[in-house]
Amino acid sequence: AQPDQLVSLAGDASLDGDDHVAARAWGTAMTAAAQAGNHLAARSLATMAQATAERAGDARTRFEVRRTAARALMILRRFRDAEQVCRELPALAGVLPEGAELAAAQADKCLLDSLIPQGAWGQTRPLAERLTTTLGQVVGDDHPLMASLLHQRAETALREGHPAEARTHAERAMAIAQEVYGIDAPRSLVLLDTLAWIDLADKQVARARTRLEHVLSRATGDDPGAIHLRYTAHRSLGYVASAEGDMAASIREFDAAIPLARRLAGPRTAEVALLMLQVGQFKSMRDVDAGLALLAEAVEILEETGDRRAALAR
Repeated sequence: AQPDQLVSLAGDASLDGDDHVAARAWGTAMTAAAQAGNHLAARSLATMAQATAERAGDARTRFEVRRTAARALMILRRFRDAEQVCRELPALAGVLPEGAELAAAQADKCLLDSLIPQGAWGQTRPLAERLTTTLGQVVGDDHPLMASLLHQRAETALREGHPAEARTHAERAMAIAQEVYGIDAPRSLVLLDTLAWIDLADKQVARARTRLEHVLSRATGDDPGAIHLRYTAHRSLGYVASAEGDMAASIREFDAAIPLARRLAGPRTAEVALLMLQVGQFKSMRDVDAGLALLAEAVEILEETGDRRAALAR
């Protein structure tokens, strides 16, 4: 459904006095607005959803609406704001009359989803380890939530310099994702990018390239999911080309990633700035002035957004 149709549905439910249905409809409309990149509409719909959930007076509705709000904020790349919402969820889960264990796991997963894009790796490992045990007990080891969690554990292990552990988690996540979604589904393709990075860590450069070129051959749509897949694949191929010793090809791949990042996150956001920092370092090896200009713009954007990494990038 289109956002305006969802808003109409929520309005009708409110007029009918069914606040439970209305709150969820406002939340769905909020998510749709976030996916469309409409920050203002998403914020307004979040206010409507939360007010309606409070009026409904139902603990489950309040929990679901706040969890939906956190997801919408993450879609909009507002990860710090999402983290604050996620930290509210355990208290809401604790008063649920039933399903409290699953809700508590969902609250932890929400927090993990918000922390990883912020680079808060020190907090993610203990949280992910605890959540693996909890999810296994509540939903089982082959649930899609487990695939997502194992993917995150793979990325954390890789960043901590443990490629063997990362590969174990990523391959298990891939097996679940392919069984649930299919071989070339977006949630399977995104795991190929992670596996390519593990390949790079293990110096299996040709294998990494094969995986990433497969992603590009399948992610051909114009929806945000396909754009994100192309963005990550081009960015990763930049590092693959560098490992192959082809600096010109590396810069071409990074240059292809920047406009895709701008489409996803906005022209002057922290995510774009961090990519520009990477590209600027590579460009400065061939063209000092162009590289330094890109680095300076990246630092400027980080300062504008109040990102704590600005001081490190100066």
